[in-house]
Amino acid sequence: MRERSLLVLLLLAGCVHARPLRFGPQGEIHDPALLLRLLDQRGARLEALSADGRVTAHGPSGGGATGVSVSARRPASIRFELDSFFGNPLLVLATDGTRMQIWDLDHGVFQEGPADAAALAALVSVPMSPADAVSLLLGDPPRLVPEEALLSIDRERGAYLLELRRGGLSQRLWVEPETLDPIESAVAGPAGYVASFSSFETTGGERLPREIDLVAASGARLRLRFRELRPTVPKEPDPFELTPPPNVRVVPLGG
Repeated sequence: MRERSLLVLLLLAGCVHARPLRFGPQGEIHDPALLLRLLDQRGARLEALSADGRVTAHGPSGGGATGVSVSARRPASIRFELDSFFGNPLLVLATDGTRMQIWDLDHGVFQEGPADAAALAALVSVPMSPADAVSLLLGDPPRLVPEEALLSIDRERGAYLLELRRGGLSQRLWVEPETLDPIESAVAGPAGYVASFSSFETTGGERLPREIDLVAASGARLRLRFRELRPTVPKEPDPFELTPPPNVRVVPLGG
């Protein structure tokens, strides 16, 4: 009986000394509509980024890691450059949100075609539009337009938990309560995924994540680690359009 009482006292002591949550200048938010508006305002300020770093991928056929350079600009423009161990380019992907081009230097093949969710799934393992992929890269995970929104505090994670539901779809979004940085988005369903964001830094007056993890419902995983973040992309030449090199075979995307 005395041992049980001591255990209860220790548990209570742990609760008493738990670090309190810290909230931003708006104080604790109770209204999910207000939090959604603040997230919209935060996302509207995030326009573009370019970064260098490393990408690690794991899937049913294996995995690996390589250097990566990324550029992204609202609403739906993306450029990925994957490098070999020696820093030589292996693959370049570019899309303006309408057309997608992939130059596979390793195999000497240039592909181009419509920029749809299926085309991007070959790279990120999750069917998503280029616009949604840009949002993820900016640390502004795309959200359901909800018919129902619930807001609570996840004490264990020290974050707001925003639950969004529309028809048979659902999404759970964890948000850091002081900075309002989204730290995880979990979308349910066969085409769902979990995206986690960490190591936020302020650059150009805005906060961007240096680390992004994307786990597909299939179990495939993509991890991005950026060494440097810039809130701009080059203007010339256009990074989101590729010109097929001479004597390189051009084939339809997915062909």
